[in-house]
Amino acid sequence: MGAASSKQQSDTLVLKPNVDLNLSETVLTQLDRNIDTDSIRHKKAEKYIEDKVSERLVELENETLKKFEDELEASLLTEQPNDTFTSSELAEKVKQLEQRLNRFKELEDKRKNKYDSEDGIRSQLKECLLKNKGKPLNCYEEMKQFNKLVQNQS
Repeated sequence: MGAASSKQQSDTLVLKPNVDLNLSETVLTQLDRNIDTDSIRHKKAEKYIEDKVSERLVELENETLKKFEDELEASLLTEQPNDTFTSSELAEKVKQLEQRLNRFKELEDKRKNKYDSEDGIRSQLKECLLKNKGKPLNCYEEMKQFNKLVQNQS
């Protein structure tokens, strides 16, 4: 009884335009052959956009590199000294550089010795952490001692 009204009709709806359309047979066959679905068209559009963005990024990267190289080259050309150094001036510069190097070495040695002194608190902490791998709370006392050492010497 009510089955006829519940059925949906699957008839194709054909709209007739008010304007007379004259399409060639090739256009009609091409439209019939087009099997792209909305998702395929969407993927193609995304791919097209990604390609264009990638191309633009490459262009911008090349422009940036070119600008950087130009600026670097310009700065290198302007930094060339026009005057020459005498041997005594060069010897003085070498002496100054050696002094600076020695100061850096001394500071590095002090830094290394700073944490190895005080009965090797650093080495005690390291050994404790290695023995208690995955259980750092077992080394809490050593950690406190090391923190005190660092705070006192800073």
